[in-house]
Amino acid sequence: MKYNPRVSSSRRKNRKAHFSAPSSVRRVLMSAQLSTDLRNKYNVRSMPVRKDDEVQVVRGTYKGREGKVVQVYRRRWVIHVERITREKVNGSTVNIGINPSKVIITKLKLDKDRKALLDRKAKGRASATDKAKGKFSADDVAAAAAGGAAPSLGEVKKPTSWYKLQCGSSLLTKGNTVYNLTVGHTTQQRWSKEILSDKQKDLQSEK
Repeated sequence: MKYNPRVSSSRRKNRKAHFSAPSSVRRVLMSAQLSTDLRNKYNVRSMPVRKDDEVQVVRGTYKGREGKVVQVYRRRWVIHVERITREKVNGSTVNIGINPSKVIITKLKLDKDRKALLDRKAKGRASATDKAKGKFSADDVAAAAAGGAAPSLGEVKKPTSWYKLQCGSSLLTKGNTVYNLTVGHTTQQRWSKEILSDKQKDLQSEK
């Protein structure tokens, strides 16, 4: 589902933007996940791959192979890893291109700019985690779906006449705010928050 009206959903335009992307954009698109140890150490999920990083191939023909990145070939959207090569008919050896999405980074080549990027990304993840605090937990959602809710969320009410839903749902009221839990046909649960109008308050009081 498209949320930003300024971003096109056209397949033609998206393909053009992808294949004509400049090197600075390809650098970000050619990112790879960090290994579990690095992720826990830096609190960062992924980083753009650069030369001298050590990576492990986790998908594809060369799954399980490890090595140092010898080249980031942005023009062809691939990276070259040492010892992943093949021999040509004329006897010369060439590197085989690996898509960055098929590798994880096991050791980072650190310099001043890379450390600054790690700090900036970690700080962003930390602030996002703080913003997420106070939202409904999985236990709260499960309790509401089962027909009951935690006392802190307020009383669970069935959908009223002013709120028509295509799926089964429950309403949690807390002051002048109503929290709606919608259980869709794909068993996904989604919370939406609405401020009650005066007319809706009257309907709530009548119930």
